[in-house]
Amino acid sequence: AREQEMKALTQENRALVVLAEIELPIGIAEAFRNGQFRDTSTDALKSERLKISYSHSKN
Repeated sequence: AREQEMKALTQENRALVVLAEIELPIGIAEAFRNGQFRDTSTDALKSERLKISYSHSKN
């Protein structure tokens, strides 16, 4: 009986993980739409371009 309970608990926990995995991309998309989540790789690229532009303008 205990083994069956553990199997049922494991199955329930797996189902919760699947539900959480479904919610994750939805939350990320919502954060992007609301401006709460930025793509830091493009921010770094813009920053580097500004540094290069500034260094060229000083010369």
